[in-house]
Amino acid sequence: MTGFGIRGKLLASYMLVFLVLLLCGGAGAYVYARRAVEQAVEERLHAATQSILGTVRVGADLAVRNYLRAASEKARDVVVLEYERYRSGAITEAQAKANAAAILLRMGIGRSGYIYCLTSNAILAVHPVASLLGRDLSEFAFVRDQSRLREGFLQYEWRNPGETHARPKALHMTWFQPWDWIISASAYREEFRNLLDVGMLREAVLSHRVGETGYAYIMTGGGELLVHPLMEPGDIADSRDDTGRRFIREMLQKRSGRIVYSWRNPGEAGYREKIVVYAYLADYDWIVAASGYTDEIYAPLEHMRRLAVLWLLAATGVVALASLYASAGITGPLRRLTERVRAGAGGDLSVRVVPETHDEIGDLANYFNRLMGNLEGHSLRMGQLVEARTAELTRLNADYLNELERRSATEEEARSRLAFLRALMNAIPSPLYYRDFTGRFVDCNDSFARMVLGSAREDVRGRPPGDFPDVYPPDMAAAVLRDDDELRQRGGTRSSELPIRCADGVVRYFGVVKSVFAGALAGEGGIIGVFIDLTARRRAEEARRLLEQAVENSAGAMLILDGDGSIRYANPAFAVITGWPRADALDRRLADLGAAAGAGSGGYGEGGAGFAALLSARERGEAWNGRAVLRRGDGTPFDAECRLAPLRDGAGVVAHFVCTIEDVSERLLLQAQLLQAQKLESIGQLASGIAHEINTPIQFVGDNARFLDTAATALDAAIAGYDALLRRAASGPECAAGGILLDEAARLREQHDVDFVLAELPSAVRQVQEGVERVSGIVRALREFSHPDAGGKTPVDINAGLANTVTVCRNEWKYVADVRMDLAPDLPMVQGHAGDLNQVFMNLLVNAAHAVGDRLRDQGAEPDERGVITVSSRMADGAVVVAVRDDGTGIAPDVLPRIFDPFFTTKEVGRGTGQGLAIARDLVVNKHGGRLEVDSEPGRGTLFTVHLPVEAP
Repeated sequence: MTGFGIRGKLLASYMLVFLVLLLCGGAGAYVYARRAVEQAVEERLHAATQSILGTVRVGADLAVRNYLRAASEKARDVVVLEYERYRSGAITEAQAKANAAAILLRMGIGRSGYIYCLTSNAILAVHPVASLLGRDLSEFAFVRDQSRLREGFLQYEWRNPGETHARPKALHMTWFQPWDWIISASAYREEFRNLLDVGMLREAVLSHRVGETGYAYIMTGGGELLVHPLMEPGDIADSRDDTGRRFIREMLQKRSGRIVYSWRNPGEAGYREKIVVYAYLADYDWIVAASGYTDEIYAPLEHMRRLAVLWLLAATGVVALASLYASAGITGPLRRLTERVRAGAGGDLSVRVVPETHDEIGDLANYFNRLMGNLEGHSLRMGQLVEARTAELTRLNADYLNELERRSATEEEARSRLAFLRALMNAIPSPLYYRDFTGRFVDCNDSFARMVLGSAREDVRGRPPGDFPDVYPPDMAAAVLRDDDELRQRGGTRSSELPIRCADGVVRYFGVVKSVFAGALAGEGGIIGVFIDLTARRRAEEARRLLEQAVENSAGAMLILDGDGSIRYANPAFAVITGWPRADALDRRLADLGAAAGAGSGGYGEGGAGFAALLSARERGEAWNGRAVLRRGDGTPFDAECRLAPLRDGAGVVAHFVCTIEDVSERLLLQAQLLQAQKLESIGQLASGIAHEINTPIQFVGDNARFLDTAATALDAAIAGYDALLRRAASGPECAAGGILLDEAARLREQHDVDFVLAELPSAVRQVQEGVERVSGIVRALREFSHPDAGGKTPVDINAGLANTVTVCRNEWKYVADVRMDLAPDLPMVQGHAGDLNQVFMNLLVNAAHAVGDRLRDQGAEPDERGVITVSSRMADGAVVVAVRDDGTGIAPDVLPRIFDPFFTTKEVGRGTGQGLAIARDLVVNKHGGRLEVDSEPGRGTLFTVHLPVEAP
């Protein structure tokens, strides 16, 4: 307000006080009203959110309960089936229980759930963890509830070993009385998120309204919209308001709370600000939100604000007029006094003021007149004094300029020398510093300042080491200063090694060399130090030590061979795995570890010829990776996975080899058992389909056989009638003369449908022959499909195997797809195992049929709509290539890398075990030396390609 006059200042002061009081009162009332409205709205939004959460939880409980009940009842059906087999005498009771337990353990519940059984006295009978079988679990409260209830639904908290907190879990149990088994299907509730149908909740969610147009909605924890009154479901995680703010990302990060953002629904012209209260449903990874628009919420407040503004403007005008009138009597005399003062300030010291009033303004006019008189006298005296002093200053200034020129030349020479010394110090690559005897840095080179301290050189000068605590912690800084003081007293040079955390956060090891230097003047001097970086050498030594420890403590057997194949080193794991003492193994040749020809564990792999290939690769100086049969220290053979890698010297010549050995005997045995189990599962899946396929031709063979029986009876009767007519004709000529015999013959022909029988008889015979041939073909295909493999590889007709597999699996695909065969006619035989290859083809064909069926079901296809499965074979690059293509659902990109993992499946419980593709890949890659590739596009279909070398690898 310094630029205003007194009248303006008075007016501004009055107005400021008035407006401050008025605004404070109005703002307080407005804030109180706004907070009350916001609190009411947030309480309503919170209540709506909690109501929706309650609805979701009730639906979730029902879905989990029904799912687990279905799983437990299905498990009980399995137990009943095995019990009936025992009752029929097909197997013993122990076998029945073992079979039932094995099947129950393969039944998955969600991602990590499982089936277990316990008796009424809480003894565990079936469980995935074998070490728990037979254990009394009555110490757990939920187990005691199971023993008491035997059937029903339970929820409880459970914490597995190694977990930090308990998680909610649920189970449904049924009781099989003959064996006293309480069969329980158990899983974590968080794994049942996909069971709840969002469509069932839509009406309940959309019924919640806030204000005139506010609404509620649901989205997933990943930002996928599930329920919304105006938008279709989809990904909204990257939604932005009119400022570009990603408010959905904030909601997903906080999970629960309150947020304000601007939003424009489809069909609206502009953005509107809204308030949202949201909560997180952890069991289903859902976020439930209730929202309302602020323009509807604050509409009453906006009306009140407009009235307050109008009233404020009116009051301001009245106060302004009153202030102007009151200030007019003060500002008039002051304005005239100001004009006289301005004239005096311009240099007219003779100006005077005539007082108009006898108040403070009149006193001010008198004081002004006295001041101007005094100034006029002083002005005359000052003029004389200034002239004398000006002459003296002119002389002194000339002397001062001469002294400045002399000192400037001296300082320029000193600066030149200092610049040369600093350039020389910066040229030294090692960090370098020098400190005075008080411990403060006098200077340093750039290498020390930036690499070690992380500062500019200018910021280092004059500071002690303790000012850089990241590099010099307090204890270290004190030790450095003590060492400097001791060096100053003794003189000479001192060397040491220190670990220092440099500016980039990396700890480096430096060799520090320090010595004392003296200055030209008394009291000058200090300590100069040079850092030599030893980090690379120390790290190399540490890496070598760690490598030696890693090899020595490795769980896998490891050998180091010289160029001739003699063992120069064996780690402790070698003695544990092979039974060879380390001392006995040294200086032996690698060939001494091989087993006799034909030896092996008899497992699933073929490692008999692998050891010869391993020795051959060593002789050629090449790397090798494969399976071989080795000999333990006691002479027994075992299957091993071996890896050989050459080590070259500086000239590139192979000087040593590293060989790792892994005992895979037990793994091969388990793979063989798993393959047999999968084959049994496949036969079980095909049994009902084959029975159905055979039933149809057998049915029309039976119908035609009955027709032939009836036709034979009719023809027999007709022939008997003809014989009687012939006898009558021979004994009574009157019958023939009257035409009676001809009429009687026609009647017999019509009575026994001779014409129909003669017309249909050839067709019936052909159908019988076709039915018999069809049954024979199915039986022949089944026999060839399930024919047991010989011990070694034999020539296999791939086209015949594909045709037999399509025939055997017909019941899997005939209702959902048409199978098109495109088989190369000149395909050569493949050396392999026919039964294993048929198993691979069957797995691929059944998966294709399931994928097509799932697509038709998901799309709501018409009953007569069908997909297409194409099976083809061809020759390419010395290998037989078999392709199975379908137009089914396809495989999602995030699932595709895991489809060959054992026990991984996306199918519902009871439809797949997750072993088919894992076993198929193992049979193709490991047992036949081929490749199994997959290419899939979601919604378009999948292509599996099998590459089989013609000659056995």
